[in-house]
Amino acid sequence: AQLRIIVHEAAGLTSKDFIGLSDPYAVIEYQGQRAQTKVVKRSLNPKWSGAFAFVDDATRADDYRVAVSIFDRDRLFRDDFLGMLTLDARQL
Repeated sequence: AQLRIIVHEAAGLTSKDFIGLSDPYAVIEYQGQRAQTKVVKRSLNPKWSGAFAFVDDATRADDYRVAVSIFDRDRLFRDDFLGMLTLDARQL
């Protein structure tokens, strides 16, 4: 079985760049699998519309947590963490 997730957008993100904007992207994690949206340059309200498919791992059947983390891409330093959302895949 597969879990399909579409990451549409985020709104009202925190500015982490010195110009008052961010270059956000989302990281989606499920049962040890990881996917990432594209980076949206200079935005606090990014629109991604990224679709991702995750394979259900029968050996991790008790792990239904979907984690969506938002980061600000930084060219010179470590990417900044902006926030995280955790969902239960059984309720999607």
